[in-house]
Amino acid sequence: MSGCAAWRHSELARMKEKRVVLRVIEAVSEREAARNSRDAALDAQRLAENKGADLHLLR
Repeated sequence: MSGCAAWRHSELARMKEKRVVLRVIEAVSEREAARNSRDAALDAQRLAENKGADLHLLR
């Protein structure tokens, strides 16, 4: 392989590695967003349940 071809081959390999890393980062970010969304929904549900319990105690 000539010097230019070897350089091009190594550059392509680096670009592929970067794409893989970016896909992993995207997947982790999506998973974090889903987890945060679920956590927020659970927090809202607990808050509503607690407010309902508090209102029941005031009656």
